[in-house]
Amino acid sequence: MSSSKLDVEDEMKDVKRAIRLATPLWLLFIPVILVSLLVELALTVFGRLWPFKGSPDAKGVQGATPIPRKAAFVGDIVGFIKGLMLPQVNSKQRPGLALGPNEDTSSRVWVDNHGFPVVSVMDAKSVESMVVDYDCKKHKRVQCPLKFPIEGTMPNFYRSGKRSKQFRELFIDMVPRTEHDEQFKVAMEAAKVAAQRWIAAQKGEPGTKKDFLDTCITAWSTTLIIGEEVPPELMAAIQPLFMMFSYPRFYPAFLVPHFWGALKAREHLHKRIKASPRWPKILSKATEVGLTPSDACDALIPIANFNAKGLRDSIGIAVDFLPTMNYGEDLVKDSKALESFAWETLRFNGPVALMPARDEPTIIKTSAGATHAVKQGTMLSTRFDVTQLDPTVWPEPNAFKADRYLKTTSTTTDLNPWPTLTHAMPLGTIEDTKKNHESHSCAMGHLNYRVVEAYIKMLAKDLPHYDLLREDKNFTFDEDSKKEMYSREVAEKIVFHS
Repeated sequence: MSSSKLDVEDEMKDVKRAIRLATPLWLLFIPVILVSLLVELALTVFGRLWPFKGSPDAKGVQGATPIPRKAAFVGDIVGFIKGLMLPQVNSKQRPGLALGPNEDTSSRVWVDNHGFPVVSVMDAKSVESMVVDYDCKKHKRVQCPLKFPIEGTMPNFYRSGKRSKQFRELFIDMVPRTEHDEQFKVAMEAAKVAAQRWIAAQKGEPGTKKDFLDTCITAWSTTLIIGEEVPPELMAAIQPLFMMFSYPRFYPAFLVPHFWGALKAREHLHKRIKASPRWPKILSKATEVGLTPSDACDALIPIANFNAKGLRDSIGIAVDFLPTMNYGEDLVKDSKALESFAWETLRFNGPVALMPARDEPTIIKTSAGATHAVKQGTMLSTRFDVTQLDPTVWPEPNAFKADRYLKTTSTTTDLNPWPTLTHAMPLGTIEDTKKNHESHSCAMGHLNYRVVEAYIKMLAKDLPHYDLLREDKNFTFDEDSKKEMYSREVAEKIVFHS
């Protein structure tokens, strides 16, 4: 057995031992979480009685119209129960938000009830109002009501101030500028090797598509950042450090046994990063920007894990769609067609963002031409993938159109622009390097479409053809089903042929 195999087995034994030793903490977790929920309920009821919390609309702004309400009340028990989940649009509701070309897109901005007013912003122009000039030193892109248990591992878009700027500078230096960078090539080779290893382990039997994608992405992202692959099971073990809830605001993570397992996984990840080929470069940049070695390790863990997994949906769409296009063999011969295909997969992908309105008042201009004025501090919620179903910007938004961007350039802003909102970049600004370096846009936003392209090339050239399966039956796409590709529940399993 290889030394690396022994290492990861020993590391995972440590993680499981930490979880076992912390198991009695469940006895404390239940009463503490119940008290926390009762306190939260009391605060929520008080919030209903506090008039300032009752409306997000700023007064006295000429030309601004009140924001439509999904419910006539805020701050009551119904809102509290809804607020137990992140204030976001469930993926199963997305088809209802993909409006037709003649429908009123102003209905994509509304006030919802989450125990407090949350303004849901789901059209392209409104979201641009939110992310334009979002400086990482001055603003948080996502507002989280929790203090992360380990501050260092907190994704940087939850931060603002000097520390946010330091972490951002480290990220930018660790990420290749183009797909021609040697580190990018090395990372893609690691993904290919991991994919081939995964396929061989299946022995011709179906495996879950999620497991295949996670294996490839983890190999790619960890090699890209630290210069070598980190075992997927160790990356998965640290996931509890990224758990976030909007309710209750006090979540006793330290009473959850898997939290202590995650701390042990973090310890082993620090050791791996410090022993990695890229550690001298990482340490040099960290020292330059004023971060400690421990800070540097913590800063890179979310990028290689939490952030990188954001590409899973886009690469998953490519996996789903390529069998209808001769497994991409023709696609990879035309660089512009490949670029267009990659951007279309990114249009149906994007994270949730929950951020406070930063100005007094914050002006939101919608795709339909309406203007809303929002009180400073009001929570604004969006899903970047939903905003990219805006028919005023991307005609026939429900349809997956592989050739949508053949006539589009990086600076297009009107019709079928590159869907950079998924990276928290205003449309047409992907090449504004200075602004993007200082903002809370995705640190790899300039490169993500090249990553998708590289995965398509790998699937077309380096891996055997495959079938997609659903409920253990052969599953194929016809022309009509292509138009619903943004629904991510189409195929659960994948089987490669020898």
